[in-house]
Amino acid sequence: MADFSNRLRQVGKREEASMAIEHAARFSTSLPMQHPGDHDIYLSRSLHLLADDLSKIGKTDEAVAISEMNVAVHKSLAAKTPNKPNADFADALHNLSRRLRAAEKKTEALSASEESVAIYRNLRKSTPSSTVALDAGFANALHGLSISLRDADRGVDALSAIVESATIFRKLVSYGRNAYEADFADVLNTLSLNFRDTRMWAEAFVAIEEAVMIYRKLAVNDPDSPNATFAEALRSLFDLRVAGGNVEALDAIEESVAIRRRVAANNPDAFDAKLADALDTLFIYLRGIGRTDEAIGVIKESVANYRKLATSCPYTFNVNLAAALNYLSWSLRDVDR
Repeated sequence: MADFSNRLRQVGKREEASMAIEHAARFSTSLPMQHPGDHDIYLSRSLHLLADDLSKIGKTDEAVAISEMNVAVHKSLAAKTPNKPNADFADALHNLSRRLRAAEKKTEALSASEESVAIYRNLRKSTPSSTVALDAGFANALHGLSISLRDADRGVDALSAIVESATIFRKLVSYGRNAYEADFADVLNTLSLNFRDTRMWAEAFVAIEEAVMIYRKLAVNDPDSPNATFAEALRSLFDLRVAGGNVEALDAIEESVAIRRRVAANNPDAFDAKLADALDTLFIYLRGIGRTDEAIGVIKESVANYRKLATSCPYTFNVNLAAALNYLSWSLRDVDR
């Protein structure tokens, strides 16, 4: 059943995949316990896949609940060998922390991240020759920890964690482990944000430029898979270029909007709001440099997006729609329309 779910996922049928893997998880919990170790491993795999699918179709609270079940399975297994750190347990905690952050449960997310990193750190100390997979898992856990620490306004600790993560990923990529380039780019993106928090502008600019370079390389290799994180990195690059008076700022925000359009086309429910926000930013910049006609076209697109969003969720998006309509009105007055 899990293999069938994977095939559904590969052809884009994620909701059907979730149903299949949910049946697998229920079935595994009802299996006789002649082989409890195998049972727990199968159950954990099913719970992990189910939580991943639920998260990607926007069922955040359900994804958290399933991730908590997965952690409980690993905690039970770990209790049988308390002196042996377990990478699978650490990874389950890391995945739980990501889903807790998505559910805005930031305190619980930080706790899970800290526990995950502690297990990974102990495991690396007890492993004479650390493996690539172990290093990558530790680096990803550090990345998650940095995000949670930043959410908790612990900027110095957040920067320390993300620098350690970036160092590990840089080493892995330098050894030709290209599979980790996307993770490295994500970490550099977060590193740049942490540098900005501490007003280390030059370092922030260097980090985000490197992230964008990697994202662009990956996009060339896989042009049919637009990356929302690439769009976020371009937005950060735009902000830093504007702050530094760089004339190439417009290129960055236009490219970010182009990617946002493609991402939103694939998943409008999840990304239309991000697209509208990026369009607002592009509008403000175009209007500021006197390219009013282009700005009007952009803000009209933003209004259309916010109008659609406000129809389904007025409490959240009516304010944004009103602001976008004001922007449009000002611009039309600029050209006497």
